[in-house]
Formats: sequence, C-alpha cells, structure tokens
Amino acid sequence: MAAIKKPRGKQIRSLSSATDITDLETFSGVRPLDKKFKSKTLPGKAPGVRRMRESEYSELMKSKQTVRYLYGVKEGQFKRIYDAAARAKGSTGDNLLTALELRLDNLVYRAGFAATRAQARQMVSHGHVVVNDKRLNIPSYRCRIGDVVQIKEQSQQKAIVQFALEMAKQKEDMTWLTVDANKFKVTISDEPSLDRLHELFKVNHVVELYSK
Repeated sequence: MAAIKKPRGKQIRSLSSATDITDLETFSGVRPLDKKFKSKTLPGKAPGVRRMRESEYSELMKSKQTVRYLYGVKEGQFKRIYDAAARAKGSTGDNLLTALELRLDNLVYRAGFAATRAQARQMVSHGHVVVNDKRLNIPSYRCRIGDVVQIKEQSQQKAIVQFALEMAKQKEDMTWLTVDANKFKVTISDEPSLDRLHELFKVNHVVELYSK
C-alpha cells in the first residue's frame, strides 16, 4: 500500500498551476474545493504573487510527481511501472497511463465504488473486492479486458460504498468500462481511453525525465 499521507488535493495543488485544479479527478469531491483551500492563489503565497521561473528539471519532476501523487503510487513502484511500459511495444507514455488505469484500486474508484483512490485501495486491501468471482486484496493487481470486478456481497451496503455511488454521479462516464451499479459490478470492455489523461498530464515529461 502506498503510504502517501499528505492530502491528495494539496499534493496536486502544490505541483500544478492555478488553471490546472478544476478537474474533479484531482480531488475527492467529498467537500467543495473552496472549503479545502483558496484555489485562486498559489500555495504559501500572497494573492497576486507570481511563481519564480523554474528549471527544466523542476518542470519534468513536477509533471512526474503529479501523475504519481494522483494515482497514489510510491516512487519505487512508479519506476517499475514505467520500466515495464518502456519495454512494452508502442508508446511508453500510453503504456504507462494504461498500466496505471488498469490497477485494481483505480478501477474500483473509476467504477464509482469508492470516493477516492485511497479509499479504493483500502477496500481492496481489506478484502471487499472480488475479481472474476475470486477475492483479491492486491491494489496494484493489473486487470485485463474482460475482467469483472465486483464489491463483495457482504460489503455492498456499507455506508462508504453507498456514499461513493452518489459521488460518482459528479464524474464523467468511462466509456471503456461497463458499470452495473445495481449489482456493484464493473466489466472492463475496452482499453482505457487516454485522451482526457493526456490533457491532464504532461506524460512526455515523465518519459523525458526517466530517459535522462
């Protein structure tokens, strides 16, 4: 389990520009953004203060950390995922994002069964999730097309799951997932759609950073 203890929204906020924080995926959505922090000013800066010019390395590092923090992955684990993506055929950036999207904890979050990825990871670790009718407690498990992920029957009426389903109505539908909220089940019907992720992340910076 990734032990990243700072609030996820504040982590991303410290790495992103003021125009990058409007996407719901960056935050849990449990509380309005204006209740979490002042989104119109830079963290630790007075209103109107501009950022200092950053080095090229700093920009590359922040792009990498933004991806890593959002998915809640430790540095060593993220590097292993990247190395596997670099060895695979095709675009390294696309392979990296696909691998992150197909993690079991991310799928539980994407399906709307958890309000945050951290909550999804805890649900998997505590044995509340089954994959293809088998209980699986490995958040980093990589799912495949055709896999069926479901919340265990005894856990379906838990308050956190019911609350997460309500929160999921704020999110856009994932076209590559077939979600049956009534049965607490999601089927991976296609490869993850990466268009929106390329808008959120500068994944080419991650590739450039690790290629140095």
